[in-house]
Amino acid sequence: MKEIYKLIIDQEKQLHLHANRTNNQLVSQLLDKDFLEIWYSWKTYNFNSTLNDLSKENNNWVIISSKNYNFYTIDKNTILITYESANNKSWKFSKYAKRSSIWIEIEGIWKLRFHQATSILNFSE
Repeated sequence: MKEIYKLIIDQEKQLHLHANRTNNQLVSQLLDKDFLEIWYSWKTYNFNSTLNDLSKENNNWVIISSKNYNFYTIDKNTILITYESANNKSWKFSKYAKRSSIWIEIEGIWKLRFHQATSILNFSE
C-alpha cells in the first residue's frame, strides 16, 4: 500500500507545478473524466472547465508547498487523501488550505476524481 500512497502523492504534487498545470495532456492523464473540484470560493469545476482554466493560468511564480499527508482507504480502488498546502513565493506563504482528494484506480491507473480546498489560517503543527 505504501507504494500506492507514494504514487498518489507524486501525482498530486505534479498538479502543484505550474508547468504541469498548464499542460493539458498531462492534466488529462491525471484527472478522471468525471472529475469535480470545489474551490475556496465554493465554485465547482469539472474535467473540461479545469483543463480550460489551468491552460490559461499565468502565475508561474507560485510554488505550492504541501505537507501533513494522511491516507484513508475507502476500498481497494478508492483512496481519500488529506493534506495542507500554501502558496510559496520566495518563502513567503499565503493562501493556506486544507485539501482533500479522492483518487480512484481504473484498469491499473490512479486518477483524481474529486478535489476540495478549504481555507485555513496557517499550517498545523
